[in-house]
Amino acid sequence: MGVIDLDTVVRKWVENRVGVGNASNKAMDIDWHRVHFSTVSSNCYESTQYQQQRYGARGSQNTASGRSQVVFTSNYENNTGEVQSHTFQMERSTDAVVRTSLTNGFSKGGDVGINVDVPDTISKATASFGNDVQIQQQDDNTVKHAVKWSLNSTVKAQPYSRTTAKLCVTETESEFDFDAEVHIRGTVLVKMTNGGGAQTVSQGDIATILQDETDKGRFNSDNKVTIQGRKVSWKVAGKLKFKYGISQDTSVSSESLL
Repeated sequence: MGVIDLDTVVRKWVENRVGVGNASNKAMDIDWHRVHFSTVSSNCYESTQYQQQRYGARGSQNTASGRSQVVFTSNYENNTGEVQSHTFQMERSTDAVVRTSLTNGFSKGGDVGINVDVPDTISKATASFGNDVQIQQQDDNTVKHAVKWSLNSTVKAQPYSRTTAKLCVTETESEFDFDAEVHIRGTVLVKMTNGGGAQTVSQGDIATILQDETDKGRFNSDNKVTIQGRKVSWKVAGKLKFKYGISQDTSVSSESLL
């Protein structure tokens, strides 16, 4: 099925109602503000553990080994014969990053705008991503969250030595496939403007639009879309890739100045 552009579906529906000739010479502005999109179940599951879940994942989770990066370095030179104490105090930020993509579902002119829950394993490891992730675009989209790391410690600088203190943050990466079901309900407004500025408005219930287009063979949902009354249930799928810090470590080393 892939990702279907709902704007295209609505345009075809309007053209069928008013006639292709009447619609072709007018600019169409599709307004989705009266349509509500709600994710019913958007949990991301590790397939080996949750295959029996109602909205379990098709795919898998892969976690890469931790990678460490130095976020702060401080050097202390002691040219005396006494041990010196220095305060090692800092605050730095790194990025917690989530990359999203949609493999099955819908968009509205390239915009998706649905939320999926952050996987439990990620929530337990870090609070950086909050409770959910927004799938904003059909293609790969990257969202960054600033994460602050701070340290207040004392460093002992040895006599006639250069002492170096470093703060390192260890990061890890995880990748998930997800399945979710989105409920869609509401009215689509379509404003049509001709070259002279005259405007006409067509509107239709989203369930009615999709049912009409299905009946006329212009919309094929591949059993991913269910229409019941005025409610549309749409099964969507995609990928989430997380990169985030899991720990901070301080290292202290010394070299002689003599």
